[in-house]
Amino acid sequence: VMAALPEALQGEGALRLTQMQPTDPEIVKYVADVLLQRLSLTESAAFTEVGGSKSVIQILNNVDRSTEKKILDYLTRVNEEVANQIKAGMFVFEDILNLDSRAIQIILRDVPQEDLRLALKGSNEVQRQIFFDNMSQRAAETLKEDLESSSPVRMRDVEAAQLRIASIARQLDEAGEISIRDTGEEVLV
Repeated sequence: VMAALPEALQGEGALRLTQMQPTDPEIVKYVADVLLQRLSLTESAAFTEVGGSKSVIQILNNVDRSTEKKILDYLTRVNEEVANQIKAGMFVFEDILNLDSRAIQIILRDVPQEDLRLALKGSNEVQRQIFFDNMSQRAAETLKEDLESSSPVRMRDVEAAQLRIASIARQLDEAGEISIRDTGEEVLV
């Protein structure tokens, strides 16, 4: 639907979705009762919450890159806070684990060692192993030693490092060096 809207309305539609607020349950009940009476629906009718940043994130994860970029550019111009919130939710640190080895290696090339150490401090062994498998044996061993010998860290520091790494992945995606979204297209090697 977003891609089908006129270009001038795509960003506005996304912004309005992020600003939708829950409705007073009494009003929803009244409207539901009226609709039920008029449409003779059964009592099993369900109500779904709509709008919010999560809805926009889901939409943007399913549109083409051009539409996504236009909407994010619009949101950045109109409401940078909303745009940043949506960008942050679109690709998170854990999503790196779903990328192919080549993409992970490219990301690791640009990640400061301290950020990687902090980010992995908050990861489980399976997650860590995916990163270690995409590093040289020597670099992986050094990082493992650093993780074992390092002192406890605050969770907010771990999350900040993970956010910086996800941001690097998004930048690499925008530069065309990696693809962080499965486009469903066949890829020839």
